[in-house]
Parts: sequence; structure tokens; C-alpha cells
Amino acid sequence: MGKENINITVKSIITNGAGEINEIQQFTEATYKKEAYKTFLMYKEVEMEGTKTLITFEDEIIAIKRYGENTSVLKIEKDVWHENIYQTPYGTFVMQTCGIEIHWDEVNIELKYLLKIEGDEEKPSEVQIKIDMKRE
Repeated sequence: MGKENINITVKSIITNGAGEINEIQQFTEATYKKEAYKTFLMYKEVEMEGTKTLITFEDEIIAIKRYGENTSVLKIEKDVWHENIYQTPYGTFVMQTCGIEIHWDEVNIELKYLLKIEGDEEKPSEVQIKIDMKRE
């Protein structure tokens, strides 16, 4: 399958240290590509100008790579902790992620994981991506 231009809705839900839930939702255009053993989704971040996100799914592992002013590679695998580096204009942070639930099909991507930044408590996080079937 070649690349397809599609529309997506990305919803991120992060719980902060005080237990407050922060929710961010964006609608954007994306590029979608499926190969025999790997699937790719790339889009521009609306909240982080000049940053692109590439999400790949291979062997039950999700990799979320950000390029631009904010650079990071997050690996999310069910029941496995991964150490990740997150670079921002304000500094570099070490983050750890551990997958709780991973689901990817033709119209939905759902990730539930624990996120730990620089020794803080682990916080539940979630990313939901809805893929518009009306491909361009």
C-alpha cells in the first residue's frame, strides 16, 4: 500500500502530579502508510509549531518520534519500561514509559501507558487517534 493523505483527530490525556487531568485535542492532516509488518502515521503538531510526529507500529511496539523544536522518541510496549529522551527549547528530560494497553486498527489507535519524568511519580497517560475513513 502506498502513502495516503488522511484526516485525523488526536486526543492526549495526561494526569499531572496533583491528579488533575489535562486533555489536548487536535484535528489535522496526516500521511498514512501500511507495509507488511509495519504501519506509519505522520502529522504536524498543532500545539507545537514546527514539530512533526511520526508514529510507527511494529511487533506490538509503538514508537512516537517527534522532530523539530521538540525532539523525542517514545517507545511504548505492553508491560515493558523503556527509557526515552525528550528535548525541548527549555532543556532535555529523561522519560520512562510502560504500556498498559495498545490497540491499532484501520480507524483507531489507542494507547494507555504510564509516564515517568525525571524521577517523578508515574502518571497514567493516554493517546487516542481517530482516522477519518474519507481518505483524500
